[in-house]
Amino acid sequence: ADDACTVTGAQDGRVLLEHPDGRPRRIDPSKPVRYRYEAYETRPIRLQAGDRIRWTRNDAKRGLVNGGEAEILSVGYRFVTLAADDGITLSMRRDDPQLRHVDHAWSATLHAAQGTTRDNAIVVLDSGHGLPVDRAAFYVGISRARDNAVVLTDNREDLVEALEAHAGAAMTALEAVGEQIAPPAPAPIPEREAVWPELSAWRALEEEARQQDTIPFYVEGCAAAVERLAGLSRTPGMAGAVVAEAERVAGAYAAAGEARAALDRLHEGLDTGIAERAGLTDGTGDLGRDYVHWHEAAQRLLAEADGIAEDEDRWRPHLDARPAVRDGIAAAREELQGMLDADGTVLPILDEWRALDDRANEARTHWFHEDGREDVLGRMEAAPELPHMDAALRDGMAAIVAEGRGIAAAAEAFGPLAGRLRDCVEKRTRLIEGAGENRATYSLHPAQEAWREEAGGLLEEAGTLLDANGEFANADALPDLRDGIAEDRKLLEAAIALDGRHAACLLARRNIVTRDTGTPLFYREGNDEVVLDMRLMAAEPGLDKHARALLDRLVAEHDGAAAAKTEVENLVRDLAFSLDLRKHLSDLAAPRGRSVTEEETSYRVWADGATQLCRTAHRILAEKRYAVHLDRIANAREDIERDRERLDRALETDAAWSELAPRLGRYDLKAPELRKVVEEARQLLDRPELDPGARAKLELHVRIRDTARRQAQHRDIGGMTP
Repeated sequence: ADDACTVTGAQDGRVLLEHPDGRPRRIDPSKPVRYRYEAYETRPIRLQAGDRIRWTRNDAKRGLVNGGEAEILSVGYRFVTLAADDGITLSMRRDDPQLRHVDHAWSATLHAAQGTTRDNAIVVLDSGHGLPVDRAAFYVGISRARDNAVVLTDNREDLVEALEAHAGAAMTALEAVGEQIAPPAPAPIPEREAVWPELSAWRALEEEARQQDTIPFYVEGCAAAVERLAGLSRTPGMAGAVVAEAERVAGAYAAAGEARAALDRLHEGLDTGIAERAGLTDGTGDLGRDYVHWHEAAQRLLAEADGIAEDEDRWRPHLDARPAVRDGIAAAREELQGMLDADGTVLPILDEWRALDDRANEARTHWFHEDGREDVLGRMEAAPELPHMDAALRDGMAAIVAEGRGIAAAAEAFGPLAGRLRDCVEKRTRLIEGAGENRATYSLHPAQEAWREEAGGLLEEAGTLLDANGEFANADALPDLRDGIAEDRKLLEAAIALDGRHAACLLARRNIVTRDTGTPLFYREGNDEVVLDMRLMAAEPGLDKHARALLDRLVAEHDGAAAAKTEVENLVRDLAFSLDLRKHLSDLAAPRGRSVTEEETSYRVWADGATQLCRTAHRILAEKRYAVHLDRIANAREDIERDRERLDRALETDAAWSELAPRLGRYDLKAPELRKVVEEARQLLDRPELDPGARAKLELHVRIRDTARRQAQHRDIGGMTP
């Protein structure tokens, strides 16, 4: 399908064809080949961007119809780009079979123009010497225009007459082409009468060509003269010399046409080669396969152009006759050669740069740090500004040089900044270490305050040099410098903030210590907030260890005071609670006729706790660190002393009861011992701390003993009465 073969002859009823693959083909025209083959004539056609073309064959796959039009957008080395009237853009290879079936769409026949509309139309109508014209055809022509229509004719009056005479009746095909059904055979023309004028005209044309210093091909009327001579050579009985001369002239004319076409092809090829150079390489000189093909084609074109320049005798007449083509070929050759020369100069340098870049990528670094970088950059800078250098290469090489020099400039500009930042960080360390015995309060020293001002100014200067992200141009190529600056900026910013807060914390502490000296430090207004700041400051990781030790000590002192206060408050509460608990235990035991000490488990737990509370109270009242809280907390000292005494007496009373209770029930005691028990019981009953259960038992025992004693006394008295 779509193979284009050339008819080479006929043999044995077959048509002989030559296929592009070189193998012959034979077809039998007597067979049904109507829809398998299509015969057409070939002729060269010159196309360029902006031309409109008309398809002369259908292409169903792409929706192209015979008579449809398109506009040439570009003609490349390999592809032709077109825009169809329906808005679709087509890209066809130059050897696409459909491109064999195109023609210029400069004009259209009235038949083909039917159904189309244009803003303006030029209608060419013969007055009657060619195809007959009628009013229907006239209407078709002028109605194609939307705005303006112009009619061109060889004779206005004759055209009007023809239109009035013909309304548009049908005619035969022979009439339409101006032929008769049986035309008479032409009468033979005597040889001398016909030959002499044509040869004389040709000789005159050759003489005119010599006078114009050109060849007959470029003299006006040459084509008609050659055609007339060719016609004479085909006349039966024509003399051999005339035939030979006509064939010589025809051969020279054909050769001249081929030479002209060759120059046109060369001119077009050079222009195409120039146009197709763009985009074949990127800015780094990376070459694709298309560039290799282009380079080979460009060398062939230049060799062809050099061959034409060397064969001056053959080509000079054609070039002189067409100065625009001559100058165009010369300019295009110079430009194309300049492109190759520029590529030959620049591409090797870019190859070396890419080798640097490849090594850098393997090492995970930037090509700027590779050996040989300065040599490559220097050669790029020294490369001549060739007039036909590819723009992508020029811009790419300029970008590489700009990047390299930019990185060098960045290193030169920001290297000192990095050094000053590093020195400032180290200076702070030296100031702190040199503070000696005052190291814990280093941030209050005048030298440290001066350092903070210096560091702040340096950070402000760095901020004006760096961008919003804290970086500089080409920073990625200098990671050590970039990271060093970023790290030291963070260190300085953190150190300035830390030292400032440390100084503020110490000043606040100093202010608390020096004012309101009549109030203990722990209870002074604002002390808790200052201690909280010191606590947070001591937790900062960047703080000097001596400064942290001081803050930790001050915070520990405050925490110790707070703990002492809490102990006092807890003791006041616990003493009161212990007394209330004993009363509660007593109230539970009394209804059951038991003393509180008889609730062995509960009482033992209470007694142990009460004993410990009394010891704690004795210690707190005795130690100096609790004195400030005993004095500041309302009634704390009085409450502790009172409740401790009450607990002590309660424990003593419970102990005395526990010791006395076993002897109360003994009846074997002698009178002195019994009196002692009763006396001890009476003493316990005098103590208010005695629990109700024990009191009830003692009172009962004392009454019983008193009753027994009185009865004994009555018995003694009765025995003595006569």
